[in-house]
Amino acid sequence: MKHLVIVEGVSDRGVVKGLAERLGVDVDVLLMRGNRPRKVSRMVNAALRTVVYDKVIMLKDTHKLPEGKVRELSEKLSRE
Repeated sequence: MKHLVIVEGVSDRGVVKGLAERLGVDVDVLLMRGNRPRKVSRMVNAALRTVVYDKVIMLKDTHKLPEGKVRELSEKLSRE
């Protein structure tokens, strides 16, 4: 199984790669570039043109947003 994980920053990428290596999971990690979650759908579509992934995971820092706002953002992204 191959997974695509999209993260916000370089340190996040390092953590995900380190965990994946320890767990023996095959992952590709992309940087979100500018903390714009709405652009993630374009990044995913571009990545899926060259590789087949079993799962796509986006790790987004919430920056202490209220739970309702996080849920609203998640629903918007799932529709795109």
